[in-house]
Amino acid sequence: MDYAAVAWQPWLSATNLDRLDRIQNKALRVISGQLISTPLEALRAETNIQSYHTRSKHLAVIAMEKAIRSSPDHPKAVTLNTTIKHRIKGRTCWRSLTKILTENLPHQHQPRSPILSFGTPPWKYFKTSLTTTESINTGQKTIVSMSQARAAIKQVFIDPPPSTERLREVYHHFDYRKHMVKDLSRKQRTLLARLRSGHHHALKAYHHRTDPDISPTCPTCGEADHDLIHWLQECKAHEDLRNEVFGTTKASRKWLSTRPLQVISFAER
Repeated sequence: MDYAAVAWQPWLSATNLDRLDRIQNKALRVISGQLISTPLEALRAETNIQSYHTRSKHLAVIAMEKAIRSSPDHPKAVTLNTTIKHRIKGRTCWRSLTKILTENLPHQHQPRSPILSFGTPPWKYFKTSLTTTESINTGQKTIVSMSQARAAIKQVFIDPPPSTERLREVYHHFDYRKHMVKDLSRKQRTLLARLRSGHHHALKAYHHRTDPDISPTCPTCGEADHDLIHWLQECKAHEDLRNEVFGTTKASRKWLSTRPLQVISFAER
């Protein structure tokens, strides 16, 4: 979906961007093993992939950064600096979209380091006359490298945090790279993902939502609804097991992210 994105995605209506988001969401469910009812916020947190609305903005701004840094006769630079009359009114284009999106970038009014070309571009013979010394000669202003620009764009264009307190607490401590345990099987990874989202059929309160004939009450203690919080933190029937696995009877929801091996051990007993 990213192929030549800046050439066609800025012209898309919100409805068509929603379609791209739905296609991506289906792929995220396959990747993470989540159920169809799982909140989209949990899908994106599990896979470390942004919504496609955010991804589309990210691609457009990155392309703009490259255009600014390119030689004046580069096709991207020509497109950025050339105004044309649009046949379809009411639709935005890449140039006008990035003008709006880049207003919040911290380095918007700072000089950029150029992208140097040392060969023969396919559109025209060109060799840059800029050298490292010339590119830095900009007075007191700091040169913004492409890597710095990418980092700033990544911080500005992000999805909002999860809308529920439970998801915020669980995924606030979840670092996709740090907490991915290599030796886990596909089944164990799916178990963890579904527990973090609270959408697992082993949790009777959730199973009751999909099958009203199933009682939502905890099958072990019978005192409360068997949801994620009750199973992990509150069920008195599991106090001894909780103390054995975690070393304390007071568990924390953040352990779903920070102590995955112990959570799996607790769930599989």
